[in-house]
Amino acid sequence: MQSINSYILIQGTICAIINMIVNPGMSWLFNRTMQFTPIAGIVIDMTITCLIMSTVIAFFTTSGVREALKAGNIKGGDSHFPGKPLSRFPRRWWALGILLGFIFAILLVPLTIVIFTAAGLCGLSFLWLVIFKAIYTGSMAFAVTGLVIIRQIEALQ
Repeated sequence: MQSINSYILIQGTICAIINMIVNPGMSWLFNRTMQFTPIAGIVIDMTITCLIMSTVIAFFTTSGVREALKAGNIKGGDSHFPGKPLSRFPRRWWALGILLGFIFAILLVPLTIVIFTAAGLCGLSFLWLVIFKAIYTGSMAFAVTGLVIIRQIEALQ
């Protein structure tokens, strides 16, 4: 039996790696001409990616947590997270995924606009878009996976 913290680390890392490959790959599919992407296109892409990716992660992670608990692979209550920090978040995977998607979009999109504006960027070349997307989707996937795991374990206790 593994600890919740170990489970979060392993599942979060796996999800991050998958998203660091899948999301830039999808950018390539939708931009095969490998053209420059203006900031408006990046903002729209980020918003849609945050919503869809969080919801898909919530679906698969919720299923995985339930199976791991049922099989006895992890035990609820052994995390070093005090109390129930996410207890007000929805229990249903789809509502949790959408909420997390909105939260990450609200945090990441304005931050990206500010950073790009401060750096004098009006967009990204295709190569830099792929690198940017791999970094932010991998990081976000890791965070969303951990939050979903914590919330689902709290909900099932």
